Amino acid sequence: MKKLIPLTILLALICFTDANAQSCLEYGFTFSNQAHIDNFQTIHPGCTEIEGNVTISGEDITNLNGLSVLTHCGGHLSIFDNPLLTSIAGLSNLVAVEDGLTINKNPILEDLHEFENLMSINGGLVIRSLPLITSLQGLHNITSIGGGLEIRGNEALTDITALVNLTNIPGSLNVYDNDALLTLEGLDNIVSVEEIISIGGNDALENLLNLGSITSVGKTLMINGNTSLSGFEGLEGIKSVGENLQIGGYFYGNNPILTDLTGLEGLNYIGGIMSVSGNVAMLSFAGLENLDSIGGSLWIGKNIQLENLSALSNLKSIGGGISMDSNLLLTSLSGLDNIASSSINYISIYYNPLLLECEVQSICDYLAGTPEYVYIINNAIGCNNQEEVEEACESAGTPDLNIAGSILIFPNPAQSVITISIPPETEIDEIVIYNRLGQKVIYQDKAGNTVDVASLLPGMYVVTVVVDGIMIREKLVIR
Repeated sequence: MKKLIPLTILLALICFTDANAQSCLEYGFTFSNQAHIDNFQTIHPGCTEIEGNVTISGEDITNLNGLSVLTHCGGHLSIFDNPLLTSIAGLSNLVAVEDGLTINKNPILEDLHEFENLMSINGGLVIRSLPLITSLQGLHNITSIGGGLEIRGNEALTDITALVNLTNIPGSLNVYDNDALLTLEGLDNIVSVEEIISIGGNDALENLLNLGSITSVGKTLMINGNTSLSGFEGLEGIKSVGENLQIGGYFYGNNPILTDLTGLEGLNYIGGIMSVSGNVAMLSFAGLENLDSIGGSLWIGKNIQLENLSALSNLKSIGGGISMDSNLLLTSLSGLDNIASSSINYISIYYNPLLLECEVQSICDYLAGTPEYVYIINNAIGCNNQEEVEEACESAGTPDLNIAGSILIFPNPAQSVITISIPPETEIDEIVIYNRLGQKVIYQDKAGNTVDVASLLPGMYVVTVVVDGIMIREKLVIR
């Protein structure tokens, strides 16, 4: 007579069997060769969920078909450095990844279409160094990620529209070195980025219009090395940057056709450093007219065509120093007048060969107090050292404005001769012309009001004229 198994024991056995059939590999697994993948279902029959991290990386891996039963990854899924992998078809049933998805250095992987059932990633998403993929189609059902989004070094990528369902990035947004990417269409619905936005090295990227829903950046906004980017239109909604604003850079590459910062009109607060450096076509900071305060230092350097700082006239406080260097056409610090001197920690102004007006209110007030650190050198006469600036500050409030406002230099641009018009009953004491290196190239002492400039090479110069003890400075262009 057969013994009957009690019902409660039978149900327990069924539940135990089902549980084990659904999950395996609590501590994860690294699939380092094709045999690991091919034998997975044999070694782990019925397993549809790997509980730990999964790494797929092997020199002989050509397909992932042996993983076709997987629906969940309980840890991080990394598909990394597989030189022979052309398809991810074996992961077509994957629905969720609990701790991030990284697809990196798979040189002949052609597309991501087989991820079409993937709906959630609780960590970050990294798409990196996939030279053959042209789009992110297959990721269109992902509605949320739990970390950052990195799209980097994908040479043929032109289309990221599959990401259109993302609305928030809890980590950083990094779009870098995608040479063929024309637009950021697909990021249109992202409202906030909690950490860093970094857009750089995308040679074909023409605009940022598809970032128009973003209202705040939790940490740093960094835009550099985008050779076709002509403006920041699309960023009008950004009111604040929690840490640093970096446009261009000495080491990260510039934005070579960017002429101003139009598109940042909504920005009124930067929590850290503002750095605008190495942008070779930058003429002005138009777009920053509403910027009110900076929590760190103001760094402006190597913008070789920057002509003025007038767009910063509403800037009232900074939390660090002012550094100006190697801005070859900058003649005045006008625009920085309204910065409270008590908020300035140091000033460093050097190698701006045409900069001759540094006696703005903020600088004068800082120098009149007990300055912590001052470095002023190799600018134009009048701003060539601390003593010159202090002297200009002392005389700034006292000149005869009627005389100063009546001194004219013409024609400008000039080719052969310039004329200096002065008020009646006044006399020219001296005329000095400096080149872009700050070198004196012409000097006249009480010698009339015309100057022969035919010997000067074409370019930008600075003319200083002293009339009855009052000095004015003007830019002069020789053609």
